[in-house]
Amino acid sequence: MEKLMVQILDKIQDLQSNMNSRLEMLETRIEKIETRMSHLEAEQQVMKEEISTIKQTMVTKEDIADVADIPHIKMAVMEISEAVKRMEETQEKHERTLDLLSRRSIDQEADIAKLRQII
Repeated sequence: MEKLMVQILDKIQDLQSNMNSRLEMLETRIEKIETRMSHLEAEQQVMKEEISTIKQTMVTKEDIADVADIPHIKMAVMEISEAVKRMEETQEKHERTLDLLSRRSIDQEADIAKLRQII
């Protein structure tokens, strides 16, 4: 009987050790995800600042002094518009990535909570 109890305790300790290592692994992965999210948020902030700068430096009709410069101005406006579109597309990709990472983080937190309940 004692031998059986010792075996059961050994199994429980093995399971607990395994669970602890898996929890540590999950925590490490969550930390990496949070780091990536912080990086994406920083990049998004930089893009917002760039867009703000572009908006501030855009030429208005009142600023146009020489009619001969209009084709060059139109070209610059088109280039800026394309740049803004690319930034918006990149921002949308980042937002989708952040959403995915958030969902993964929530799923992992739920898994950790289940594991803790098992322990």
